[in-house]
Amino acid sequence: MSTILEALRRHTPEDGAPLPTSNADAVLATLGRGRRQQKGSVSLKMLLIYGASAVILGFVGLSALIYFVAPSAAPRPAAQAATTSRPSPAPTRLPATAQPSPGETRPAAPFSSGPTSRPPATTTPSAPPPVSAPRQPSPQLPPPSLTARNAAPPPDVVPPRPAPVPPQVRAAAPPRPAPPPPAPADALPPPSAARAPSPQPAAPNHFALGVYNQRLGHYGDALSHYNALLAQNDSAEVHNNVGLIDIEMGRLDDALREYQRAIAMDPKYVKAHNNLGVAYMRLNRVADASAEFRVALSIDDRNVESIVNLALLQKSSGRPAEARDLLRRAIRIDPSSAGSHYNLAVLADETGDRASAVEHYRAFLKYGSVSHGELVTSVRARLAALTG
Repeated sequence: MSTILEALRRHTPEDGAPLPTSNADAVLATLGRGRRQQKGSVSLKMLLIYGASAVILGFVGLSALIYFVAPSAAPRPAAQAATTSRPSPAPTRLPATAQPSPGETRPAAPFSSGPTSRPPATTTPSAPPPVSAPRQPSPQLPPPSLTARNAAPPPDVVPPRPAPVPPQVRAAAPPRPAPPPPAPADALPPPSAARAPSPQPAAPNHFALGVYNQRLGHYGDALSHYNALLAQNDSAEVHNNVGLIDIEMGRLDDALREYQRAIAMDPKYVKAHNNLGVAYMRLNRVADASAEFRVALSIDDRNVESIVNLALLQKSSGRPAEARDLLRRAIRIDPSSAGSHYNLAVLADETGDRASAVEHYRAFLKYGSVSHGELVTSVRARLAALTG
């Protein structure tokens, strides 16, 4: 009997699969001889382990494939690398100008007046010049000293004053002709057909162009615009500006005539009197220069330029006390006048007043280090000698 049961338990079809019927399994289970598990079967736990291992291996393999197949990062552009690694250029050094030796005092020119640059009242407003207009400069200080020299400070420019307009005479109007008969309605053009008038080109602003070219040193172009302005409206201010150009170009006689024309048109024109005195100083006409400075001060007793110029004449004529009083008067009017402080310091240094020289040298460094940079080195050296 046991032999039959063992044969039933082990019997399988020819393809190796277990018997499909459940009766044999039930009989075997009743007799306590269940079907043995086949040796080739795999448990659920092992299946889970194998599945997790396959997923991990697949993820690692895909990552390695992407790493080796994907292209590397784009190389850095050569121009960008050169721009990043290129060192900043060294600052360009300007050629050094001649500096005075330590302790040396430098002579300078007299004070030319710095008139304003307002546009003339009679000039029709027009578009600005094709180039950007220059920035309005602060009042210019000529290089300070106690002796006149041939170099002139950069001029400021004055607008012309309007000339008196002669009264207009109104003529009798001719008889008005009869109006023409109205045209028929069909002959009138539609409103849309009327053409708008073309804009008229703006007249050139000769004053603005003259000022612009004068400040750039283009004196020929500036004179062309000033001459065109004088042909329209003769004015004292334009003659004064032309005289400043003549001074810059070394034409002292022409400058004298321009200043004299300006004074003839306006006898109380202070700036023209002062500039005429400067021209006389450069021609070594001391008496005429002194007279013009005194006329300017009789009109405006607070004109610092004329006070300092008169002090220069007093010093050159051997009257240092009068020069000192005039310079102190100029400083009381304008305490920040660097030229007045420098001239007074030089005068005190020459007369042995060390304390006053130190005081005004220091005031010059405070107010004139930027506008008179060429004198800073010598002034500091002289201060070191006086205080050391």
